[in-house]
Amino acid sequence: METTRIYGAGLPRGQGGLIGVLVLGGMETSLDEMEYIAEARREKKFVPQRDPSDIVNMTRLVLERRNDLIRHFRKNPSEAPKLKPRRGLYLPRGYRLVPTKEPGLKIVARV
Repeated sequence: METTRIYGAGLPRGQGGLIGVLVLGGMETSLDEMEYIAEARREKKFVPQRDPSDIVNMTRLVLERRNDLIRHFRKNPSEAPKLKPRRGLYLPRGYRLVPTKEPGLKIVARV
């Protein structure tokens, strides 16, 4: 920290006198500039990005669209999108799925 002292009649605060030097993001700012930034920040109104009703409306819209598609495809089954063939589970060479006593549960075993 560096200090410079000049004795004599001082200037009123904020009238061009450098009272303090603050480094803000790699840039030197004087105290009156910092006060200006702080005051501007205090005056800025808080604007929420979304309010709860926006989120509810979006989810309702998605749900209604989904239900409309389901109703449409039930009435017109020939227009329904075709299921894409799924690729089976890839297991490394020498491993396979082995059934267990628990129905529906299989584990990977080394053969």
